[in-house]
Amino acid sequence: MPPREPGKETPRARRKALNERLSQELKGLQSDLRAILERSEIRIGGRLNEVIARLDGDPSLDQLPRPVPIRTAQAMLEAIAKSGIKAGRGKAKDLARLESLVKQLRKLNSA
Repeated sequence: MPPREPGKETPRARRKALNERLSQELKGLQSDLRAILERSEIRIGGRLNEVIARLDGDPSLDQLPRPVPIRTAQAMLEAIAKSGIKAGRGKAKDLARLESLVKQLRKLNSA
């Protein structure tokens, strides 16, 4: 077997370096996912809390409950039923559906 040129990696060393880099990148993606989910939870959860607070009131802010009209309540319940959100599956499209639903509920509740 001829001697290796100086500075040239062996296939084993190259594979090890690539695997270490891949591991770092995957861990970075994992961190990105946590950040995305956290921001989404804050954004969507906050908007959903606004709708709930308008409906139920918020004693800490001395806000009284504001019942919505029958037609609005029916429209909101229909929107929830039609949303197709299946949290058990954990799909990204369910997150998008939830965000869209909350936007629709806020719009209905502010009318």
